Order: sequence, then structure tokens, then C-alpha cells
Amino acid sequence: MPTYPKAITKSATSLNVTWKTPNLYTGPTKYIVSVIDSKNISIQIKPCDTGFDFKATECIVTGLDEYWTYSITVIATTDAGSTSSISVTGQTAEARPGSIRRLSLKSEDDVTKNRSVEVTWTAPKDRDRNGIIQRYYVEFKDSSGKTVSFGTKNNITTHYFYQGMFPGVYSVQVFAATTVGNGTEVTQSITVRPGAPLKLIEETADSLLMQPSKVKVSDDERQIAVKLPLKDLLCNIRNGQLKRWGVVVAQESQATDTSFTGSTTDFNKKVKEKYKSWFQVKDMDSIPSYIATPENWTVQCPTFYNSNRRKRAATTATPEHVYKDFIVGEDGKCSGKQNNKYCNGELQPGRSYRVKTFVCTAGGCTETEYSNAISTAPDPTVPIAAGISSALVVIAVVGVVVFVLRRKQLVCFAKDVERLRTHSHGEGIRMDKIEPKRKSACTYVFFPYYSLKQLIFTRVRNGVDKSNTQRHKDTELAGQGERKPKSKEIEIVQMHAYPTNLA
Repeated sequence: MPTYPKAITKSATSLNVTWKTPNLYTGPTKYIVSVIDSKNISIQIKPCDTGFDFKATECIVTGLDEYWTYSITVIATTDAGSTSSISVTGQTAEARPGSIRRLSLKSEDDVTKNRSVEVTWTAPKDRDRNGIIQRYYVEFKDSSGKTVSFGTKNNITTHYFYQGMFPGVYSVQVFAATTVGNGTEVTQSITVRPGAPLKLIEETADSLLMQPSKVKVSDDERQIAVKLPLKDLLCNIRNGQLKRWGVVVAQESQATDTSFTGSTTDFNKKVKEKYKSWFQVKDMDSIPSYIATPENWTVQCPTFYNSNRRKRAATTATPEHVYKDFIVGEDGKCSGKQNNKYCNGELQPGRSYRVKTFVCTAGGCTETEYSNAISTAPDPTVPIAAGISSALVVIAVVGVVVFVLRRKQLVCFAKDVERLRTHSHGEGIRMDKIEPKRKSACTYVFFPYYSLKQLIFTRVRNGVDKSNTQRHKDTELAGQGERKPKSKEIEIVQMHAYPTNLA
């Protein structure tokens, strides 16, 4: 019977089995090395046969699996029969691992988030691990074959998350590694679709992306200036190539809609239902939200990314924030433009407006919050026109009253022009009175004569002769209030004053 059998690792697929020959020679003897899979005894493994050689003490078993254990038994065979050694365990050496399994790629479906791909897999089969797995490797290659990401995971983790990638078609390779080397690669492709552009800073009431600009406008009654956030939104291509830009304007009280971030389809629906054009709102008392830029309006973006557009350019020369001035109302009355198109038409004077901007990729759109209120200058001709209108109304009313009273002989007038002369603004108030010749029943009529910017205060009576009057000095009336005439004559008092409120 063979004794002291040993299974010595020779390679990843073979074992060198050794033993000691029997002490007693009983005839021609050959040795057969039996190999049994330690986990599946039903697997047939070709035994190793030395042929008839009594002195043979080793045999190399081949065709085994990498880094696998086997039960080894040495059998001595003669014409008289067979005897077996005790069984020993042998294990082959490590090798490069086999393929990982169940590779799965999933891109981010939410258009409001960073473009990303989640990679999951399972380890190779036990028999295919071919050793102790040290690490897993995940490699992303773009459509040109260039590696854009190469990550590693420990021997336990079987998932990988690649975030902040650009939309496009990627080839993803995953493989395991042992101490011997890398295993067989498993490759799949995935298309990463564009999402809504991303804001690089979070907007709050104290940190709005849209800010008023200090640039001087040509007509501050019809225009306002804002700063467009280029780097922080309008030129951020992380979630895809930018396709459309726009500016939305609304009167302060009408700027009630919330900022949008979502799919292009949903944004187009909002534009159709919510936003109007300048031609539709220009004559409204309250100006609702309207788009002030044509559909083909674009923003000229500085270069914030390197030439292959796969990574943010790291340079101290890049400012923290980059803005572009935009004048709302710059197109004036939009002459020559079709009234069914968007236009950056003039604003209305003396009103407060709020402004926001948006940008879209093929997959989604993002709006800023509305800016704080920005006001146009008031129109100085409005109060003057209102005063003139009020004055004309008063004059018309007084004219009707005087006409009616005169026809009934109830008004006393002085025929001497000098008695009704006007006074300059510097003279202040001057009063001249006319002594009545005889007592009469008079009433007071007070009316403003706005064309001369003066007020005429006249005492009137029923059917009294107005030709006999006499001028008196201002001092005679100062501090006396209403003075009663000493005779039966009438009294006419002329006052020069400037109204403080024309309305």
C-alpha cells in the first residue's frame, strides 16, 4: 500500500502528487492517482496513471480548475488486487479571475439631477474566481474610445456610481482582479440623455441669481437693466448641450409663478399656458408674465470647460461668478416685428418689475427665481396733464355757474380792467376792494381762474350797479376777516393766489 501521499500545487490547473512505495514487492505494480472534486463529486476527472513501475513515486494531475481543492488518493494495483493510500487534499494555484456576472447599467431618470450612471454586478462564480478577488475595476469610455472614468471597488462592493457625467454614449467595462492579474472584462453600452441645466448655487431670498445691473439705460422710464448669471446657470453644460435661452418679465404684483425645473415637454406646456408676448400685455393695467426674448435668442458663453468638455477647467483666472448685462425694454415699440412673436418691448413708466431667465437642453429646462423688484422712472408729464385736466373741469363748472347767476343778475363785476389785474408770483396775495354806494344783498362766489394761476374772490348781489367803485389798500383788510361795507355800495375783493393742489 502506498504511504505518505502528498498533493503539491504545481500550477493553477495541475497538482504534483507524491508517495512512498510499499515495503513489499508483490509483483508488477502500477499507481493510479484518483482525483475527486471537493464540492461536486459527480464531476469526472481523469486520473493520473504511472503505468507498471513499482518504483514510481509521483504523478502530475492536469486539467484541474484554478484555485480549486481536490481529494487525492493513490492506488497501487497488481495482478492480485489493489490497495489505496489515505486521502489528502490538494489545491491548485491562483490565476486571473473569470468574468463578473449580471452587469447592469442604469442612467439617472430624473432630469432635475446630475447626469449619472449606476453600475451593479455580482462576483464571478465560485469556480471562476480563480483565486481571492482583491478588487473590481469599472472603466467608462466615451464614443471616441477615450477613458473618462476609471474606478476601483473592494472585493465586497459590487456597485459603482458615476455622477456628473456629460450626456452621450458610453462603453462600460467591469472586471475583477486577483493577485495574479485582471480578469475577463464584461462590456455594456449605455446612452446618457440630457437633463435640465443645473444651478451651481442654491437660490435663496438673500442669494438670487438674477440681480439688478448698474449699467446705464438710455430711457429709464421705459427700460431697466439686469445681470444674467452665465456661469452659475445659463452657460452650465454639465447636463447637456444648451439649446434655448430666454428672459421672462412681469409686473411685481403679477410675478407669482414659481421657478421651473423639469422636462422640456413640461416647460413648453408652461410657456403655452402661462407666458404671453409683449404685444399681448403692453396695454394692460397689470402686466402678467411675458417672454421678452425671441425663440432664437442665444447667450454668448465664455469658456468654462476645457476643450474636450469633460471636466471643469481648474484655473485661478476663472472668476467665481460671471454675468452679462441685459436691458429689458430695449426694442422700444417693437416696430417691424410680427405681433405673434416675442419682443423685448418698452416698459411702462413708474412701475416695478421682476425679471427671471431660463435655459434649456434637449431634455429639460431650468428657470431662476424672479429678481427683486426693479422700478422704471415715473413719467413727469403725467401729474401736469392731470392738473391741467382738473383745472379745465373746474373752469368749465365755474363758467356754467357764473353764466347762470349773471342771467339772473346775481353777480357783481367790476368793469375797470385795472381793478382785476393779476399779480406776479413774488407779490404774494393782494386784495383790492371797492366801496359800495348803497347797501345791497350780495352773496360770495369763490372760483379759481387757473389760466392766470390766480383765484378771484367776488362778492355778488342782486341787481346793483357795479360802475361806482373805489380801490383800497391791502392793509385795510389785513387781519380783519370778512369786512362789512359801510354804505349801500357793493364790495368786490380781488385775491391773487397760487393753488397748491391742482387735482
